[in-house]
Amino acid sequence: MPPIPEDWTTSIEGQNISAVLTCPDGAVRAAVLLVHGLGGQKNSDTHLQAAEALKESGIASLRFDFPGHGESGGSTETLTIGSGAAVVDEMFERLIDAFPDCPAGLLGASFGGSCILASDCLSKAGALVLRSPVSDYCAVRKRQLGEDGLARWRRENLMAGMISRGRLSPWRFYEEAEQLDLYARAGNAHGALLIVHGTADDTVPLEQSVKLRKAAGGHADLVTIADGNHSLEGEAHTGLFVAMGADWFRRLAGAKPRS
Repeated sequence: MPPIPEDWTTSIEGQNISAVLTCPDGAVRAAVLLVHGLGGQKNSDTHLQAAEALKESGIASLRFDFPGHGESGGSTETLTIGSGAAVVDEMFERLIDAFPDCPAGLLGASFGGSCILASDCLSKAGALVLRSPVSDYCAVRKRQLGEDGLARWRRENLMAGMISRGRLSPWRFYEEAEQLDLYARAGNAHGALLIVHGTADDTVPLEQSVKLRKAAGGHADLVTIADGNHSLEGEAHTGLFVAMGADWFRRLAGAKPRS
């Protein structure tokens, strides 16, 4: 049995992080960390479906809430890509400590994908799946806010509307994003990378994932979902993404993908 319970809370940099571990009934063949986006949470439909699909394939998964989200403590008022990456690194270490003899991978959505790209564990994962990753947050925020909105954010320091349900996002988020080149960091990925992006994403342009795939080199694949939005919402789109992700990690576990 793994040395962590199914439902647990840990402290990272003084903030309580809520997490759930899902294990297969038999032997564990691989382990995957599930990383949600801004405004999301560990028990989203996508993560619940992914955890079940991985479990059926003999793959353990660990999902958690970022600070200021779900059942975790802390606040989004100090959450940036860098601090999110630190949480991802710590949770990934907990996962591989629990299953030291198994290959490990990462699945991230939107901001979660950004944190994975900024993390140290990017080079340690045997396989990665990113859904609608934000590779250039500054470009996204400029398009959303315009110059006047950015000036207001800088002046007031905290901005509502950048995250769902009225959570506040700090100006430091933008300043830090200006210093990060996530395209360049994609070249540090050790494992095979699958990028999935909807063609109707009106939050993060598909062009960002096209550029990310090129930056990652020959070990990255990009799959586009016709008419899929940023979250790939809807039973068909969510199910398709989960199935593709599960197949990607079955390869990590040494199993043949399902036809």
